[in-house]
Amino acid sequence: MRKLLTQSAIDKLFEHLDIAEAKQVRLAIEFLEDDEPNPYPARIQQRQFIEQQSTENKTVRSQNKKPDLILNATGCPTITDFMPSYLAHRKWDTISEKHKRFIPTHIKKCVEIIGDLPIDQILPTHATQIAEVMEDSPKTPPYSNATIRTYVGGLSGLLTHIHDNETNTDVNPPKPWITSNVLKGVKLEHYGEKKRSFEALTEEQLHALFKLPMPNNDRLLLSILITTGMRLDEAALLRWDQYKTDKNGIRYFDLATDAIVKTSYSKRLVALPDCLKMPVASEGRIFDFKIGLDNKSSKFASRRLNDRDSSHHSPPRCGTCEMHQTYQTKSLATNVRPVVAPRAWVFSIPALVCGPFAAAPPTSHLCKADTASCGS
Repeated sequence: MRKLLTQSAIDKLFEHLDIAEAKQVRLAIEFLEDDEPNPYPARIQQRQFIEQQSTENKTVRSQNKKPDLILNATGCPTITDFMPSYLAHRKWDTISEKHKRFIPTHIKKCVEIIGDLPIDQILPTHATQIAEVMEDSPKTPPYSNATIRTYVGGLSGLLTHIHDNETNTDVNPPKPWITSNVLKGVKLEHYGEKKRSFEALTEEQLHALFKLPMPNNDRLLLSILITTGMRLDEAALLRWDQYKTDKNGIRYFDLATDAIVKTSYSKRLVALPDCLKMPVASEGRIFDFKIGLDNKSSKFASRRLNDRDSSHHSPPRCGTCEMHQTYQTKSLATNVRPVVAPRAWVFSIPALVCGPFAAAPPTSHLCKADTASCGS
């Protein structure tokens, strides 16, 4: 068949065809079977190579394809469009720098999961979508439930800001972009790692802990935690000018003024029992733990104490949270009772531990406090 088609015959045929028809005929001619070798093998191989490359490129483009563009029929601004006005709002003047610093990160993570949606397209199901993706993340350690709720809460805070402060002025009269915060109240308690609970250390564990070899400053910090019930960060940030003695000779730490505490209700005067022996007063901070960008030291103090504890195989972790729980449990077990004056308490604390400069530890101690020196 191929022998019957001379080049002149083919040329005359092409005179009566348009371009598309000519291409189809040329392709058919090239694939006609013939006893002799095909006169166009190179061209056929070239076309096959080009078709193969085209198919591979389409596959690669499909794998690297970006998310489809989000249809925005209302013209509503997206999540990231509102970020500048949100972060410039006056509410941040009374909120910690740490919280403000992490909000963009939290919202960006949400955008990576659900896309940069127009605000009026956000649904309650997007909160559970964020939670599911974070829970299934290969991150080690896995996201806790509290962390997941914090990320979703960052986006929820943005929606509250938009609902309360932003309006669509392109219409007359102006209308709100959204009429409610759809993420508020979404239940996320079943996602992520559950909150750890802490148990009070037993007296045997406390004795084993304080028998470990450790630097004097570490022993002093642990002694302060167990005898006063202070939080780790409160103790790690202590300054010598906060170590005071009242007119009755009762020593205390002043956390009522110029101190970083968890809440305003944590501002107080913390009385020190006699079994806690302090070194000679100096200047500056009592401990040298690094201070983070959030002006706190608990993370660095906890790492050092827990690393020391783990290396000596003591009772399961130093447990600075367990120390706080132990103080509360021991205080309740020894009949903590309020006296008449407000913010004054009387504690009977078993002297399980002593400071690094103490003499032989007494078996028990009654810490008497008045309103000028002690608070809860």
